Amino acid sequence: MISNSNVSLPYPVLGLDGDFKDGGFIIKPTVQILNNELHISEDLVDISNKYIAKLFQDGNVTTAYKIVCPSTLYSVSVVNQKQIVIPLELLANYIIMEVFLVTNTDIADYSDDTFNDDYKLGYSKGLFQLDKGNIVGFAGSIKIPLKKAWVKGASSMFRFSRGEDVFVSFDVLEGDQIVITYPYIESQEADITKHMSKSNKMTFLNLFIIPALNCAFLELCKQEEAGTFDEFVENHEWALIITESYHDWRNDDTYRSAQNYLMEILSRQGKSCKIPILEAFDELKG
Repeated sequence: MISNSNVSLPYPVLGLDGDFKDGGFIIKPTVQILNNELHISEDLVDISNKYIAKLFQDGNVTTAYKIVCPSTLYSVSVVNQKQIVIPLELLANYIIMEVFLVTNTDIADYSDDTFNDDYKLGYSKGLFQLDKGNIVGFAGSIKIPLKKAWVKGASSMFRFSRGEDVFVSFDVLEGDQIVITYPYIESQEADITKHMSKSNKMTFLNLFIIPALNCAFLELCKQEEAGTFDEFVENHEWALIITESYHDWRNDDTYRSAQNYLMEILSRQGKSCKIPILEAFDELKG
């Protein structure tokens, strides 16, 4: 989830509140860890403001990234690079990446009707001269954890624990993973989770994963209300993954959020998914 920070410049910047009448832009990078290196690939640049989009298409504007690792004090800024590779030995815990659009050349007549009308007041009259390297767009910043859970994806947020004659329960406070405890009767030689996840996957997800996610969303809302959210996220990797990958985590209907998030996870895996309970019903009736 990319979020804007407080930024102010003397000319309009796409992505900052109130600077433009309409339009925005989104950059979606792919982040992977390969061969002890962090690889960041620029997969999508979507600019909905026609003026800035034309500057981008003509090569007058390009993307730029500022990457900081607070734990190691590593910092780098790159311009007009579609692939970024950083040795992991320079990083630890997480990085913060800010995403910009910057000018590739001097622009003597930076002006458009989509600028906020306030910029037409005063000396400039809505016409600005920009130097090469000036910022014209800001998509915000994103925190990317570097531990194994982020690399493996959302499925690694969960850990299953057997219990003899116990009810199903969920622990979201233990650490980096959401712990799901479930009953296991050794004499029956049947492990519910291993059997069901293969034979009735959607039923398994509805019985275990959705309720676990519901507990997770409830805890996130609780931590935010208590004013302890930042500290909690720092110490629980599953919380960092959810809040950085699912922008509606604050929704009061946490069970709905759990279902939506599961559908997003399945969609990212290339699987078309109806409402999870309907998928389970189709699975069982078949």
